[in-house]
Amino acid sequence: MPEKKNVAVRRFQNGWRQSGFSLIEVLIALVLFSVGILGVIALQATATNLTTSAEDSTRASLLVNELTAEMNNQQTISLPTATVTAWQNKVNGTTASNLTLPGGVGTVNVDGSGNFVTITVTWTDAQVSTAGNASTHSYSGAHSYSTVVSKTF
Repeated sequence: MPEKKNVAVRRFQNGWRQSGFSLIEVLIALVLFSVGILGVIALQATATNLTTSAEDSTRASLLVNELTAEMNNQQTISLPTATVTAWQNKVNGTTASNLTLPGGVGTVNVDGSGNFVTITVTWTDAQVSTAGNASTHSYSGAHSYSTVVSKTF
């Protein structure tokens, strides 16, 4: 009858048997696992930054929409200076608002004919990094959201 061979046991020429894993195999497995975990961490950080950027774009769109709605309500594209200033303060954070943008600047330009207005919101992305318990913000990449409204009242 043929002899059954145990897959986990190897017989060497000098008669010693080895079973299980060697230390080098375990170390290689740990290195591969660590590289995979670092990749997941980098992916999470990128996803967080992109989510913040998308949130800022949405805020800019809502701020522009707010001003165009006010123009529609007043049936004019030439809003009073106080209304435009209050809106600009909301964009740059002077007025407390949940729509404030980091480094936000809002501009309203009516063309010479008085038939078109260009509303632009510009901001910079805030990249947050934490060192210990303190958070620091470094700004990189300027963004702009702009729309043109025509006088159709």
